[in-house]
Amino acid sequence: MYFIFLVEISSFGFPFEPYQIQVDFMRSLYSTLQQSKHGIFESPTGTGKSLSIICGSLRWLFDEIQSWKDEYEELSKPIESKNDSSSNDWLKRIMKRKEEEVIREKRRDELKVKIDLEDQYANASKNTLAASIKKTDELKVKIDLEDQYANASKNTLAASIKKTKRDFDAKYRQLFNSELLQNSDNDSSTSKDQFKIDNDDELSDEELLIKDTDTKTLFDDMDSPTKTDKTGLRDKKVHIQKIFYCTRTHSQISQFIGEIQKTKFVDQLRLVALGSRQNLCINESVLKLKSITLINEKCLDLQKQKKEKKTTKGKRQKTACGCAFLQQDRVECLSNDILSDVQDIEDVVKLGRELNTCPYYATRAAIAAAHLVVLPYQTLMHKSTREACGIEMRDNIVIIDEAHNLPDAICSMHSNDITGNQLIDSYGQLSRYHEKYKARLTAKNLLSIKQLLDVQLNLIKTLCSQENLPIVYDSEKWSNLVISSNSTEKSTTFDLIDYLCDAGIHVNLFQLIDYIKTNELTKKLHGFMSKYPVTKNELSDEKKTTESALQKLLQKQTQKQLPTNTLDEEQLNKACGCAFLQQDRVECLSNDILSDVQDIEDVVKLGRELNTCPYYATRAAIAAAHLVVLPYQTLMHKSTREACGIEMRDNIVIIDEAHNLPDAICSMHSNDITGNQLIDSYGQLSRYHEKYKARLTAKNLLSIKQLLDVQLNLIKTLCLQENLPIVYDSEKWSNLVISSNSTEKSTTFDLIDYLCDAGIHVNLFQLIDYIKTNELTKKLHGFMSKYPVTKNELSDEKKTTESALQKLLQKQTQKQLPANTLDEEQLNKESTEYRISNSFAIFAQFLQALTNPRNDGKVIVTTKETLGQCSIRFFALRTSSFFNEIVNEARSVIVAGGTMRPISEFIDHLFLACGQPEEKIFQLSSNHIVPSENVLAIALPSGPKNIEFEFTAANRSNTAMMDELGRVLILLCSTIPDGLVVFFCSYDHLQKTYAYFEKTFVLNKIVTKKKIFMEPKRTSDVDNILTNYTKSIKNGTGGLLFSIVGGKMSEGINFSDELARCVCVVGMPYPNIGSAEMIEKMRYLDSMKLKSTTTGDNTGRAYYENTCWKAINQSIGRAIRHRGDYACLLLIDKRYSKTNIPSKLPHWLANSFYQMNNFIQISNSIQQFFTRRSNNQTSL
Repeated sequence: MYFIFLVEISSFGFPFEPYQIQVDFMRSLYSTLQQSKHGIFESPTGTGKSLSIICGSLRWLFDEIQSWKDEYEELSKPIESKNDSSSNDWLKRIMKRKEEEVIREKRRDELKVKIDLEDQYANASKNTLAASIKKTDELKVKIDLEDQYANASKNTLAASIKKTKRDFDAKYRQLFNSELLQNSDNDSSTSKDQFKIDNDDELSDEELLIKDTDTKTLFDDMDSPTKTDKTGLRDKKVHIQKIFYCTRTHSQISQFIGEIQKTKFVDQLRLVALGSRQNLCINESVLKLKSITLINEKCLDLQKQKKEKKTTKGKRQKTACGCAFLQQDRVECLSNDILSDVQDIEDVVKLGRELNTCPYYATRAAIAAAHLVVLPYQTLMHKSTREACGIEMRDNIVIIDEAHNLPDAICSMHSNDITGNQLIDSYGQLSRYHEKYKARLTAKNLLSIKQLLDVQLNLIKTLCSQENLPIVYDSEKWSNLVISSNSTEKSTTFDLIDYLCDAGIHVNLFQLIDYIKTNELTKKLHGFMSKYPVTKNELSDEKKTTESALQKLLQKQTQKQLPTNTLDEEQLNKACGCAFLQQDRVECLSNDILSDVQDIEDVVKLGRELNTCPYYATRAAIAAAHLVVLPYQTLMHKSTREACGIEMRDNIVIIDEAHNLPDAICSMHSNDITGNQLIDSYGQLSRYHEKYKARLTAKNLLSIKQLLDVQLNLIKTLCLQENLPIVYDSEKWSNLVISSNSTEKSTTFDLIDYLCDAGIHVNLFQLIDYIKTNELTKKLHGFMSKYPVTKNELSDEKKTTESALQKLLQKQTQKQLPANTLDEEQLNKESTEYRISNSFAIFAQFLQALTNPRNDGKVIVTTKETLGQCSIRFFALRTSSFFNEIVNEARSVIVAGGTMRPISEFIDHLFLACGQPEEKIFQLSSNHIVPSENVLAIALPSGPKNIEFEFTAANRSNTAMMDELGRVLILLCSTIPDGLVVFFCSYDHLQKTYAYFEKTFVLNKIVTKKKIFMEPKRTSDVDNILTNYTKSIKNGTGGLLFSIVGGKMSEGINFSDELARCVCVVGMPYPNIGSAEMIEKMRYLDSMKLKSTTTGDNTGRAYYENTCWKAINQSIGRAIRHRGDYACLLLIDKRYSKTNIPSKLPHWLANSFYQMNNFIQISNSIQQFFTRRSNNQTSL
């Protein structure tokens, strides 16, 4: 059941007289929040949607806060006693009253906490740093004035002034951390120089080295504001109930805050706008780094935990944080300044610069006390970013504006891709770092870096399956490696787990990601590459010195092939079939054994007589025995001891014949394996894998693949001078000649070095546990007994696997020690900085994407002409996986936009898929405030010469259609006043058409009527183009702006009034239905089993259609921006004349949309429309 609360219009505090649709919007929003429901609100652009959201939601929030106080006062009153003389059950009445009192008391305590918290934060926001400084400055002026009259003599007034000066000095020191402003004798490191920016970014080798334990940072706990840092500087902050308002860009955040400043809530509202470090940081030494990842890591690096330092007087003091702008008391005060007034991000940065205090951490510190938090989509939608900012969803309100494309935007945020060039550069950086410091790094760090290098190399090899990489690492050669003689792009889609297995990535990616973050590896690599750039000479030298080692490694890596077989878990895991192993008999026999002193032979004889197992009977007897006699091995091997149930605690151990005990213990714990045993073991497991790989789970497949890799790598350590035959053959492998000399040769290795050289980087403990838990030895024995290998079968297997192995051989031949990365002499400084700054950071982000659940997306590998041009993309598909936590924790989630159709898409993917019931979802679609006679929308199927328009991808180069389009635009420029905006479906289509118009002199004819502008490729040029376009229209010249559907001008730009008296859309902007992303998205939607709100039309094809129409509706919505605005909308393509088109357009256009077949009729309608509007303007 849904109720609309008829809130008084005046109480909403709308800054103007609201229209009825605005009143309905505010009341519906208020009612949705009050009933803890979710809402989908559609209000056309130009209808005051932002103000309606502000007034409706803030009215509810402040009413909610007031309701706490009212309810608290009501609960504080004593319960009125009712005289019920008719009832004799006085005990029941007393108990009932007691229960009511307990419930009231609990509720009263809850409300008091909320009210006290609100009052506490309200008072704190008044205690601002700026206000304190202003008050202190006023006090200083008074002191200076009094000093002029106090110098002549000493009197009581002078003493009073002196006291006032002391008070001022104390206050001043408290505000500005006097240890940073005075050159203290106790600690020479703290001085005014702390405020100077440290421009020396070169790190020492000690700083570049990865250590096993890194120092924690002062503000890293700010990632979770509910924590307290070890210095005790920050107390736990409790969050009040609040509203999170999200939109797409920082410019839209600024517009929204500007709207708030028009309302009556501005004086009582505590608001904070969140941004990235890139937007909020004021430390120039950090800001000069171009990569956002490096900015983040540099900031965290400057926050090293305060360290104690012994002074000259023997005391211990703490040195300041490495960033002069990051002092805890100032950050807290600045956060109060931010909340004391409604301020935009630019205002906060300006204030931070004035007060020399970090705005980034001040805004984060302000979240807990804020009523309204304004932030970009990404900050809220990314769980890790949300948690890092300390954003709590529970019982709060989430409002997402400009949400017309939210499901796709969420998937896009969680998708990630990396190019071949980025992988190659990343691999080069890490390999050079490894080569430089491998002698100084610990075994643990070496292992992790080797695992990262293997992951990078395996990812690179998935892009060049048809070619082998050059033996020696060379970024230029690798990047230009020809993958395909055909320049056509080709995409292949993989299941995530299958892709990782095929790529040979069997390590724990979560551990590697944690390793990168914990050790700040991105920052260290950037510092390393800055300190040790690569030159041509160094590159040449490294190639020569590493070639020999690379040749050896090449021989070790050439034959990594797909294994062929494995185990049958279902058929071999049967119940015990031993007739001598019955539990009750075993217990009885164990008692018999203990009843008399007996030798092993006696026990066996007794077991035969009683048909009971002596082995398990002796183990059962251990617990009750006084004396246990056993061989060395049983006691010395921990695993054997535990398996027998032998306990050492408080018992006596006597070891006889112990003259050689130390050597015996070492011998027991030594182990060896022959080449034949390794080969046989590999063959058994590979056959088991081949037999059952279609039936085993992904987890089992991964573990078996890891075991096969370990076996193969161990085998390769035995044949350094020879390559194994391509196809597995136990006889050939066993008889492979390693040395022509029959003399035995032994080589000794350090254990860790041996494992690293062998390429064994998996967790062996986990593999051992896997073997034991799954009884893999027993299953393999049963499998080999059931499916023995015959010569014919072996021959068949060789033939069927030879092709696959040959392909894999091409992928595995070049695993070598990398040497170098970038050639600095060939790159300019800016290019070098970009490649050094970003490559490994991009790899780390891509690695994070590969840890998503299997069903959340697909991996798309795109191959082009060269390796550097290829790319790997994780394409997220399941919106609900990333939105689920938000919608289930928040009190209400509101999605709003100008064009939200089809609304069923939001219901299905954002709410129903996240487990929300349909009755909890409210919908509102508002009409436009503009009268229908102010809009003329026409489908234009043909031009003046009756040539039909059908701008499909195949027809866009049709010269006849382009000529006809040119004639239409020339006529429109003659008819339509002021500004004309023409949207094309793609930049390529626009460029081709523009070039043709230039060649055929169409542009020359247009320019006599209107000045021509084109949407730029660079975002930085947009403002300049818009400014010149506006000036041209304002001075009466008029303007024609060519733009792109879905481009920079189609969203977030207001072409109000004369800036767009006509908007044209040329063609229909359908996405590429043949792209791998669209194919997977449609396939996923078709396979979804959701409770759809539609009649079965919620399929992949419907999504394909809707994607096109969302883009069209966004483009035509640029024109009508307020009630008095008017414009003509032309849809130029014959496909717009279909009968179902009106249902695809915004509902407010229904009465203004016309489908005409005659161009003369269309032209007359346009002329009449503008003539009528011109007459109306004249009469006004």
